[in-house]
Amino acid sequence: MRVTTPHALAMATVVAFAACGNEPLVPDDPNEGLTGTWTFIIDVTVANGICAGEESAPHDTSQVSVVQVGDSVTATGPWGSTSGSETLAGSRNGNVVILVGAYDEDGGTTVTTHTLNVTGADVGMNGTEDWEWFGPGGPCAGGRATVQATKNSP
Repeated sequence: MRVTTPHALAMATVVAFAACGNEPLVPDDPNEGLTGTWTFIIDVTVANGICAGEESAPHDTSQVSVVQVGDSVTATGPWGSTSGSETLAGSRNGNVVILVGAYDEDGGTTVTTHTLNVTGADVGMNGTEDWEWFGPGGPCAGGRATVQATKNSP
């Protein structure tokens, strides 16, 4: 029977970890890890009603200011509108961020929910946007988009 001392076990763990060549991806401050400027790329994959055809339009790219305080997250950006300063608000639970909000767009109102997975050391997010638009010509219910976000700076 081989006896392993705590020191030998600790050294084996360090050697095994160092051998893999990767450091753990941990944010500097898990309570503020998302805070910074981000590039959001939103690509419509489902559009109904008067919005049909947006699936073939070029994707939207927006510079967004994200602030995380504890589990609360806000994201302020143009979100496809002309005012350029709408804020989506939500929360972070582990690596899942949910942002919701409404803003004026194309003569109507867009209501949106982003469900995003945080990747890396809080330097990326990807997921989906569920959206509806209400305005002249009728509503667009059941809209969907893919979302990819990359942190530009803290």
